[in-house]
Amino acid sequence: MKKYLLVWLLLAAGATYARQTTLSGYIQPVGQVQLTQTYDGNFWKKATELIQPAASGYFVKTFNGAATRWLWIGEDARRKIILLSPGRPLQVTLKNNALFFSGAAAKENNLISRLELESTQQLPFIKELGSDGGYARSPIDSVIRFKFPQIIQLLDSVRRVVKQARLPVAVERTVQTELTYHYANAVTGDLTYWLNRGQNREGFHLRFIDTIQAYFPVPAKEELAISPAANRYLERLFRMRLWKAFYIYQADKDRGRADSQFLRTTGISMAVLQSERQRESEMLLFSKRLKGLLPAYAWEKALNNLLYNLCMSGQVQGAAGLLQFIQKHSSDGRLVKDAEAMYAPLRKARDQYAGNLNIRIRKDYRSVSTLDSLLAPYKGKVVFIDLWGTWCPYCISDMEYEPVLKKQLEEKDIVFLYLAQDEDKDDEKWRDFIFANNLTGEHVRKNQSEIGMIWNALGVPEKEWSYPRYLVADRSGRIVVGSAARPGKGDELYRQLLQVLNE
Repeated sequence: MKKYLLVWLLLAAGATYARQTTLSGYIQPVGQVQLTQTYDGNFWKKATELIQPAASGYFVKTFNGAATRWLWIGEDARRKIILLSPGRPLQVTLKNNALFFSGAAAKENNLISRLELESTQQLPFIKELGSDGGYARSPIDSVIRFKFPQIIQLLDSVRRVVKQARLPVAVERTVQTELTYHYANAVTGDLTYWLNRGQNREGFHLRFIDTIQAYFPVPAKEELAISPAANRYLERLFRMRLWKAFYIYQADKDRGRADSQFLRTTGISMAVLQSERQRESEMLLFSKRLKGLLPAYAWEKALNNLLYNLCMSGQVQGAAGLLQFIQKHSSDGRLVKDAEAMYAPLRKARDQYAGNLNIRIRKDYRSVSTLDSLLAPYKGKVVFIDLWGTWCPYCISDMEYEPVLKKQLEEKDIVFLYLAQDEDKDDEKWRDFIFANNLTGEHVRKNQSEIGMIWNALGVPEKEWSYPRYLVADRSGRIVVGSAARPGKGDELYRQLLQVLNE
């Protein structure tokens, strides 16, 4: 009996090991490191955590589950993508922002590091776009006939490198998938931008979209479950097909034929779509109603990805409506559960922080019309001004670093003032974001025409307005730092604020 019990325990331990992934290592110099997990194939900021190592710099983190997973390690521009697989422990040493690997999973992660999957800017055909005499100015037919095959040849050669690495089957499949859609995103993003910049080629988009789809079809369901790059490409593919459907409709002078074609392509008539256009944002409407543009499984995943984006940006109302739509129309029970799990912490946070007295939406925010009136309540205090918008992903990503800054300065005479450029119709969306993200501080919202008071006071012409922008006002209400460091830049902003506080 004891013999059988021992065998059973060994089998159970082996099964548990196969369902767990361990990440450990050292951070030098000792300090916190940010770790972001993927959730349903997307990097999910709600799954971001700060790893606090021991005094020696050592840390260990265990993940449950039988699937491979991608993670970001590090912060902002210095972050690196790594791959964890069950039963293949990975040890990392993060030394002065350089990453070194050891352990069973070192093989694939050293390969991934060489592939530079963090940014498409490192791909040779993207670098070439910015060079003098680059192919961005070539006729589109030339790009399609000659450059595109070269890009695919390059991708195939890199695929062979991955194949020759002799990785475990599941690991190789995961890396190959991410690699493929990494190239697809470079083509649909950077390359498309450069080719179309300042150009007005007749039929450019139609031919280019057809070429892209021939090389990079709709990602498979299994690929969308594991690959962040595949999910980004799915969104871009939907937008391309959407653009093509509208272009063909508008170009056809025969309204009857155009209507029939649009209905066959999208699954909805243009008349019905136009009648619903005023009730919600266009992208939300198109995603929900134009299901004919994608296979059913991909359309349902695209809806979940859109919900993910709404939750990431704290859009409680839009997310709630989309969740109800997913619950009603999705045939994939797993996706429904994932959608509910995505929305739950957003709703909880919105309710939890609604009564936070450290979040103050100024009662006079609609009447604020000058820089002086904006800063008047804070005379005698240093003011850090965060110019942002709920539509601005870079603004939102840098906000993740501000709680640490606030903690460092909590005993100082400083005010964190958030000045949002959001339109009047998005007032509730703005409020939801503030409370859902526990954005402590003072809050003012101005629409696009009103926000000019700040930019004009700074002497910045409208064509140079960009977000996010960070300002620092001294105790007299005078702007002394017109372009402060971003919160994600570590201690640089802290030092700037401390200098003004000590003056």
